[in-house]
Amino acid sequence: MHQLIDVSSVVDLPGEMEVAVEEFIPETAPVALLFCFPGGGCNSKYFDLNVPTDPSYSFAQSMSKAGSIVVIVDHLGVGGSTQPPDGFDLTLDRLIAANRYIVETFRSRNTPGLPCVAVGHSMGALLAILQQDRYQSFDAMALLGFSNCGMRHYLCPYGLELANNLHRLKNASVELARQQFGVGYANINVGESAHRGSVTQAAYAALSLARGPLLTVPGAYSLVPGCLRDESERIQVPVLIIAGDRDICGSPVEIRGQFDSAASVEALELSDTGHMHFVYDSRQTLLSETKQWISRTFH
Repeated sequence: MHQLIDVSSVVDLPGEMEVAVEEFIPETAPVALLFCFPGGGCNSKYFDLNVPTDPSYSFAQSMSKAGSIVVIVDHLGVGGSTQPPDGFDLTLDRLIAANRYIVETFRSRNTPGLPCVAVGHSMGALLAILQQDRYQSFDAMALLGFSNCGMRHYLCPYGLELANNLHRLKNASVELARQQFGVGYANINVGESAHRGSVTQAAYAALSLARGPLLTVPGAYSLVPGCLRDESERIQVPVLIIAGDRDICGSPVEIRGQFDSAASVEALELSDTGHMHFVYDSRQTLLSETKQWISRTFH
C-alpha cells in the first residue's frame, strides 16, 4: 500500500515535505516491523525488485510472507518523496528527523511492543545508524553493505582533510558535499557491470527501475573513513551485518568489531556477491538468514 506521509512538522524547509512509503502486510499476526532504507543512487524499489518469474527478488514481499510488516521508505529527495530544489538542504539532521517521524507513525499504528527493525543498505544504513544514535528508534538493526571503512581513494582534498579531523566532520558535511560533488543531487551507476556473476538480465532490468538520485550530503559523508566510528560504538541493540565477498565495504567479520556495545553482533558474508545484494543468487541465503536472525532475536 503506497502512502505519502507529511513530515513538514519536523523538517524546517519551505513548503510541504512528504515522504513516500509502501507498506507490505503479512497474512498472519506480525512478528516484527521492518523499516527499509535504500542506499545512495537507489529508491525504495530496491527492496521490492519486480522480476515476474521470481518473487524472491523482492526483499519486502519475502519478509512479509515470513510474518513481518515491511515499510520501504523513499528518503526525502528520492523517488516519490518531496525533492527540495536545493539538495544541499537535505542535511543529515533533516533526513533522520523525517525518517524518525515515519518510524513513529507506523509504530503508533501497530501493536505496542512489536519489535522495530531497521534494514539499511549502504547509505541507508548510515542514516539508520545516525537515527539510532540520536533517537533510539529501533530494537535491532540489519546493516547491508555498509561499514566505517569509507572510500578514501574517492575523496576530494577537503574530504581527506576531514578524514584526519573527524571531530569537524559533522558540522562540515554540507561543505564536503559541495566540494566532493558540486551538486546536491548526483546521478551514479548502481549497476553491477563489473562482475555480473549470477545476475540475470531480468534482475538488471528490475534494478534499473530502482535508480534514484544520490543525496550528496550523506553520500559524501559515507566516503570518509571512520565517519560513524563513535555512533557505531554507541549502538546497543542487536546488529546483523551482511556484505558480499566483492562488496565495497570490507569483510563483515572485520565490520562487526565496529559495534562493541551492541547486545549481539552477527555477520554474514554472501559468496559471489557484489554491493547490490538482492540481484544475486545469494539473496536466498540473505533472506533465510535474516528471517532466522529476527526469530532468534525476538523469540
